[in-house]
Amino acid sequence: MFNIREKGDIMLRCHLRRFRNKKGLKQVELSNMTDIPQYRLSLIETGKAITTKDELGRLSEALNIPTVYIYEDSLVEMIED
Repeated sequence: MFNIREKGDIMLRCHLRRFRNKKGLKQVELSNMTDIPQYRLSLIETGKAITTKDELGRLSEALNIPTVYIYEDSLVEMIED
């Protein structure tokens, strides 16, 4: 069974990649927009690293979505419609 932190991390990596792709951005482009190294974005998207609050804020700002959208399936579906 997942704890809340693990579930949040899984949702983050799935939705982060989804939103990045929806915006037509490559990791390197998102890296340039957020000042988060591309290798770190790769680690986050593959679940090998966890974002800091600062990184999460920069990612949501660059992707132009509220931070909570990165974690909630129902909200992701609303954006995609």
